[in-house]
Order: sequence, then structure tokens, then C-alpha cells
Amino acid sequence: YRGTSDATVQEFIERWLTTYCATEIKPRTARTYREVLYRYLVPHCGKLKIKNMTGAHIQNLYDDMIANRDLSAQTVHQLHQALSSCLNSSKKLGGLSFIATDDARPPSIAPEPPPDRQI
Repeated sequence: YRGTSDATVQEFIERWLTTYCATEIKPRTARTYREVLYRYLVPHCGKLKIKNMTGAHIQNLYDDMIANRDLSAQTVHQLHQALSSCLNSSKKLGGLSFIATDDARPPSIAPEPPPDRQI
């Protein structure tokens, strides 16, 4: 992951998915990560250099997902988890010096109400 700061967000994610995810993450989780990253993040900021991606870019995406796309807080949390995992693993391996998701907050997920009990 060293030397990846000149990569675009899309290039960076693809590299992470094909290297780290392929060996370190369960296949079903990796598929979910790929799906949410390519469905939501890449169209929004895939051409941006990874070194230039900020918490503000991510927060704007989260806000747009809720306000303009009518997506659930759960969907935003899935994206946040996938992107955080990607950025954190790269930082640990020396590829990034910051984690942009640290400066973005997904919306709260309301707890599900308990089921009605019938007697």
C-alpha cells in the first residue's frame, strides 16, 4: 500500500478489494463491501485522488444518500463500515497517513421497536 497516495479513490478501492479483502475478509463481507463501495462511493468521488479525499467529501455523500436518494441509515452505515475498513487497513500497512472517515459521521440508526406481545 505504500505509494498509493497518487491513486484515485476508485483505483485505491479496487487494489484493496483484490489484495487485502481477497485474503483477510470473509467472501460474503467482501462482496457486500464491493457492492456498496461501487454503488455509492465510486460514482461520488472515484476520480478524486485518495490523498485529497476528506471527511467533508464523505459527509456530503452520506448527507446526499439520506436527503436526496431516500436511502436508509443502515445503508449509509454499510458504506461507512466498508470505507473505514479499507482506509484503516491501508493506514496500518503504511499506505495512508490519515483516515477520512474519522471526520465523517453516518446518521444514527434507530433501534427497532420490540415486537408486540399478544397474550
